[in-house]
Parts: sequence; C-alpha cells; structure tokens
Amino acid sequence: MKFIISLLAFLLIIGPELLAEAKSLDIKDSQLTIKIDREERCVFGDLDAIKYESEERVSKGQLAKVIVTLEALNENKVITKTLLDSADPKSSSSIFDFDLASLPKGPVALFICSDSDGKNSCASKVGANFPEIFARYQFKNDPKTGKAISANPDYLDKNSYPEDKIYFASVLDLGTSISYYNPLLVEDLPALVKPIANPKKSTNLKDLVQSLGSLPLVPAEKGFLVKLPAYDKAKCSN
Repeated sequence: MKFIISLLAFLLIIGPELLAEAKSLDIKDSQLTIKIDREERCVFGDLDAIKYESEERVSKGQLAKVIVTLEALNENKVITKTLLDSADPKSSSSIFDFDLASLPKGPVALFICSDSDGKNSCASKVGANFPEIFARYQFKNDPKTGKAISANPDYLDKNSYPEDKIYFASVLDLGTSISYYNPLLVEDLPALVKPIANPKKSTNLKDLVQSLGSLPLVPAEKGFLVKLPAYDKAKCSN
C-alpha cells in the first residue's frame, strides 16, 4: 500500500487544458518531459484501474510494475521509465525526461502499461477494458461472514492475476517539432496514424487509441502533462 499512497501523493494538478485540435510543440535540447497527473472525477478512471490491479497483484505476492514508454512505430526502439514498482518503490516517479535523440524521427507512441512480465515495452500488450476491470472489483458483503467479497471468481482465485495491459496511449510525430493530436476526435485519428509505415500496425493502434479514450496531452513546460482520471467522492454532487 505504501507505494500506492506515494504514487497518489505526488500526482499534482498543473497545466492548461488542451484545445481540441492538432498542434505542434517546439522542443529544445532533444529532451521531452512527461508529467503524470490525476484528473479527479465522480467516476472511476485510468488511475483507479492501475491502483486496483497493482494492489491485487501485491496482495497475491506478484510484482506490480507500471511503466511509461516512448516507442518508435517504424523502428524497434523504445525508451522505458518506471511509474510504479512494488519491488523498488523508490524508483517510482511521476515526472520523466526522455532523450529524443535516441529515437528516430517519425511517429512514436506514448504508452502507460502494467509490466509485471518485465518486457520493458507496451506496444504488444492488450488495451485495458475499463468496464471489465472495474467489474472485477465490485464487492458485496458475504451474508455469512459480513465481510466484503468479490463476485468475480478470477479475483477470488489466489493463482489468478490481472493480465498486463495498456492503460493510456497517445501518438506523437517527431520532427523539428512534435506534432500531436486529440485522440478523442474521430476526425483526428487518420492523421494520428498516417505516418506509420505498417498498415496493420496503423489500424491496430488507431483502434487501440479509440477504444481507450485517453485524455488529450496537455502542453506543459518542456513537454506534456498526461492526465489520468481518478474517482473523487468530493466531485460528486449531492
């Protein structure tokens, strides 16, 4: 639990909202800073899914690790950073500096995924189905014991762990500046994946981005702010 609490503690809200249109961001010194933040809402979201699945893994004695990656989409090059690591909580962070000089020009994907299998990349993993994830953590009181239990047999099975999955995805196009798109706009999706050379990868990534519904990137100092929705009771009207 300590590493979960630490993760939530340093997710501070900063930066303006991104306008719903394609834009470009100037970069200096080939360094891109990515900051992860929570977007408090009256519904469960990405950050809750990460929290619940990580807590379950830890409770069942499995490694809980979540990574942030920049992955070239036309070449096999990846930069990996650690957002959360139950084995080494001190390595967890919410602010990451990516050296873009180590990536080729062209399209790259920014991913957040669980990485308990130690692949150090996200692209080959499945996208999160958030309704299914939250259904797994719907609890009710056992009429015999009065204790909270899950109706999901996979959750109750001590040998069953959540599958590694992608929680967030966005696509950037690296050049003299960084082009980025609003993944919530259907009309932006073709432009988002157009630079990808492999047609199958292009289609799969477009489907992934659309199904995840990740919030648009918010331009911030030296890079972007990534907002992950999270439940906050205070945001609910009475």
